[in-house]
Amino acid sequence: MTDPFFMIMFSENLGSGYVIWDRAAKIEFLKPGKGKLVAEFEITQVQIDEIANQSASGEKVLKDFTVDVKDSADDIVARITKTLYVRKKRT
Repeated sequence: MTDPFFMIMFSENLGSGYVIWDRAAKIEFLKPGKGKLVAEFEITQVQIDEIANQSASGEKVLKDFTVDVKDSADDIVARITKTLYVRKKRT
């Protein structure tokens, strides 16, 4: 349910000059998820700029991003932490 979204969002914002992939994931199950579940993914311009600056020299950057999965009562049923690998492509 949550695998590609942070990777895709950063790929779209940083552009084709970067290698970006999911490196790891951690899931905390907090309560049973019943019915419709929703996860809202958000990244900020500050986060985009931070990764661009950290990877400017060509070094890899490993960064964690968290998203909550909520049920129809807006209760958090799971918390997912994704670790992204980002590196500027060598020319």
